Amino acid sequence: MKTTLQKCAFGTICFGLLLTVWRITKLDRSWVGLQSSSSLQDVHPQSGLPGSRQFVQELEEQKIVAVQDIFRQSENSSWHNSTVFENNASNLTEEQSAGSTVCGEPKHNIVFFKMHKCSSSTVQNILMRYGDKQDLNFVLPPRGNYLGHGEFNKRAMLSFPVKEYNILCHHTRFSFQGMSEVMPKNSVWTTIIRDPVYMFESSFYYMNMDKSFHIRESDPLATFAENPSFYVTKYGRMGKGKNPMLFDLGLSDDKKDDINFIKEMIAKLDGYFDLVLVTEYFEESLILFKELMCWELDDIAYFVVNARAKNSIHKITDKTVENLRKWNLGDQMLYEHFNGTLWKKIEAFGIERMKKEVTLLKARNEELEARCIMDPSKTVNKGGIWHPGGIDIKGFVVKPGMEKDQLCKGMAMAELKFTAYLLQKQKTKYGMH
Repeated sequence: MKTTLQKCAFGTICFGLLLTVWRITKLDRSWVGLQSSSSLQDVHPQSGLPGSRQFVQELEEQKIVAVQDIFRQSENSSWHNSTVFENNASNLTEEQSAGSTVCGEPKHNIVFFKMHKCSSSTVQNILMRYGDKQDLNFVLPPRGNYLGHGEFNKRAMLSFPVKEYNILCHHTRFSFQGMSEVMPKNSVWTTIIRDPVYMFESSFYYMNMDKSFHIRESDPLATFAENPSFYVTKYGRMGKGKNPMLFDLGLSDDKKDDINFIKEMIAKLDGYFDLVLVTEYFEESLILFKELMCWELDDIAYFVVNARAKNSIHKITDKTVENLRKWNLGDQMLYEHFNGTLWKKIEAFGIERMKKEVTLLKARNEELEARCIMDPSKTVNKGGIWHPGGIDIKGFVVKPGMEKDQLCKGMAMAELKFTAYLLQKQKTKYGMH
């Protein structure tokens, strides 16, 4: 009997392995097709990376192999994450697939690494609202909204007499070890990334790099992109001046051109994070996040927080796009890798199911916007939002009579004000004055 059971078990394992290999192969083929398929264009009209295919073709052989290796290495490390969504999707009724979540208890412990200029303030607002509603404990700075400017260390946070912290979601530099010392072992780890060209453009002007690099031409970004090494060498500012996303994630300046090191770093990051959201597919990312956390639709509803007004967004030429992709090769590799893992999760979740969920989320956002806030086209630089000179940041004003509506109030609250509120609430909760 024991031998028979062992044979059955062995056969089951072999079949499972073969099935997994078949599925991975199928996903590889479908991922290529998904990039250009009309069904995905329907899900999100901004699919595709402007200039990225041309960029990859022009890379020297070593860099092409590096990007390809990243995709091959990602198969095993990211696949286990997507099966959760696939298993849930296969058991849904038609009514459930239209909006509700098949899940257990909602998860409360989360590390959200807040990436600069990637719609991370909108995600942070979602987390602060949820934590406030559930009376959870936040990792907070003693003042302001930064947990230090170096790699995260618990010395940069205000210590509270708590059994455990639940949410870490404020700006810092990434340190898996440092954050693990503070957050529970069962925490969900997530972050958000953005197409490197447009992330760099946003950072360039938001951080006044044109002034730091003494560029006075009419198109400072294009001028910088023509010869970025010259400006970085002359004025000594690397940091966010090259591969800013990897810099935030801990990459040092001396490794920014080390392709093999970057490949290894991306593989490690894939092991750290349960889900990496992508700005270009923001709604889809939030739906996967909701599923992972077992949350409700209102928990992830949002207004776009800390975004530039349209008059502060600069157009980028195709040549500048090409130059910036080459300059920020490490960030490009990071983006290609995690954009790939995101779409594998979306396919496992179900394309049609995702369309329905995205439609529901957009409709709820529009409903709450109409209910909660004044004309958004007139709400610029409201609520104490910090912004650099010459940059207009969108803010929100709650409609008269809706000030006591907790959802409206929370969705419209600016980061600094919300952080100060949470800090005072937590101090009062633990008798700290």
